[in-house]
Amino acid sequence: MRADPNLIPVAGGSDSERLQNWVNHLQQLADFSKAETVEALTNDRTPEGCLKWLHKVTDVEDQNLDDILKPLDQLPEEQRAKMLPACKAGCAHCCHQAVRADVPEVIALHEHIVKNCDQETIDLYKERARQYQKDYSSREPGSRVNVPCPMLIDDKCSAYEARPIICRGFTSLSAKRCEEWRFDKYDALKVRVPVIDPLFKVSYTLRHGVYSGLSATELPQHDVVLGLALNIVLNEPDAVDRYFAGEDAFDSARPE
Repeated sequence: MRADPNLIPVAGGSDSERLQNWVNHLQQLADFSKAETVEALTNDRTPEGCLKWLHKVTDVEDQNLDDILKPLDQLPEEQRAKMLPACKAGCAHCCHQAVRADVPEVIALHEHIVKNCDQETIDLYKERARQYQKDYSSREPGSRVNVPCPMLIDDKCSAYEARPIICRGFTSLSAKRCEEWRFDKYDALKVRVPVIDPLFKVSYTLRHGVYSGLSATELPQHDVVLGLALNIVLNEPDAVDRYFAGEDAFDSARPE
C-alpha cells in the first residue's frame, strides 16, 4: 500500500504539499531516534539505560502510528475495513520470520524480561532461545525462516511492551497473504504481503535513526536476527558487558 495522503498525519494544502511535509516529518523522526540513541549509549550505557531509551523511542513511535490510524475511524465501515490492519491477537505469522533488530533493542528486551519475569519464566525463554538457534541453523539451505520467536507464547508476544521497533509498524492488510508467505518455503509463489506503508515508514525511519546513532558511538553497528540475539543475551551472561566494552558479542546473530 503506497503512501495515501489521507493516511499521512501532517498538515498541508495539496496532496503534494502534504507528501513533502510527510517526508520532512520522517526526517525529524530519524533525527530524534538518532539523538536519543547517541545520548543513551554515551551517557547511560547500561541495560536499564537501554530500556529507558527504548521506551522513549517507542512512545513516539506508538503515538505516530495511532495518529495515522485515527482518521480511519471517521470512514464508512466498508471503506475502513479495507484500510485497517488485519493483524489481531493470535495471528503470529510475522513472528516466525527472521525479525531484525539492533543490539540495544535486544538488551532492552532482556532487561524487561529480567525486571518482570520470575526465574521459571526466564528459564523457559532461555530454552526457547536455544531451540530457536538450533532450528534456525538446521533448516534446509535456501529455505525461508519459519521459526517461532522465543517470546511467542500461545501465538502471542509475551514481551509486547518491550517488543522491537520494527514489530510495531509491520502491519498487514491480509492475514491470508501472510500465511501464504510464511509457508512458501522457497519463495516459489513470490507472495507479497500488502502492508500499510505509512506505518511501516514510521518504524523503518526510527530504526534508521537508531542505526545512524550507533555509528556515532564506539559500539558495533549491524542488524541482528532477534531470536539469535536473544539466545546470546539470555544464555551468555557476559554478552552485554562485552558489547558495551566494544566487543562484537552479537556477531553470530547477524542475518544471513
